[in-house]
Amino acid sequence: MNTFKEYYYNLLQEAQKPFNANDFNLVPQNKKVSLVIGRFQPFTKGHLQLLKNAKHPVIVAIVKGKQTSKNKENNPFPFDLQKEVIMSSGVNNIIDVYSIESASLPYMISISRDNGYEPVEMFAGTDRYKMYKYQQEKYAPQINSKIKIKEIHRDQSSDDVTGIAATKVRDALRNDDFDQVSRMMIGLKPNIYAKLRSYL
Repeated sequence: MNTFKEYYYNLLQEAQKPFNANDFNLVPQNKKVSLVIGRFQPFTKGHLQLLKNAKHPVIVAIVKGKQTSKNKENNPFPFDLQKEVIMSSGVNNIIDVYSIESASLPYMISISRDNGYEPVEMFAGTDRYKMYKYQQEKYAPQINSKIKIKEIHRDQSSDDVTGIAATKVRDALRNDDFDQVSRMMIGLKPNIYAKLRSYL
């Protein structure tokens, strides 16, 4: 199964489960944050564009679901390395990085609240925006959330930073092209580069 099919398959599986608001943390927290979700395999300058739109400190939620984790070609990097890459990037509005098993909106809000955060905005690419907008309209009121979903347009065929997909970075890593990888990542250090390469 390819990555997008896995992603939507997982969301559909979640959507088919009976919804019970009491399965989630219903207590809004005081610390407002912007939520950025993705696989970040690895974190690139393209992902940085999401953060530039954030109005609040950023929480990065890395999806590590069962299906996603099985696909080692598209998801080679473990959570600890992903977190190290993100936190060492020098992006100063990121305040936390954590792993999530499900990309369902109620689950992400609940996990954020369990960590003391209240997501008030979330960024989604055009390919995922409608799914999250639907979840926001259907579930957010039931779990006392006022989260807003914001669409981010990404042109993967573009040569500017909006077109930097993690797939391109992994290809450059496999080709051992440090210069190319460093153009697509933020604050890349040789030790991080070596760690990334060791998983390919």
